[in-house]
Amino acid sequence: MQNLRYLKRRKPAQAETFDKAIVGIERQMKSMNKFKENLIKDLRQNIMGIEGSAARMYWQVVGEGIPTDYQFKKRSRPPAEE
Repeated sequence: MQNLRYLKRRKPAQAETFDKAIVGIERQMKSMNKFKENLIKDLRQNIMGIEGSAARMYWQVVGEGIPTDYQFKKRSRPPAEE
């Protein structure tokens, strides 16, 4: 979250985009609270889905917040593409 807030300050023209991601990720984090009393093994898929959703929001806006030459075009698996 610190990274998104930093990018929001550095890129005021994109502040609304960063705000939406921050709110969305915070919502995902709060949704984890309902699982506190359950066993992790029983909740693994739910937790992974929430984490994946938050990660997607995060990386989408981080990619928009960095210089065009360094923006992410797509995700690659090891070995990294040039």
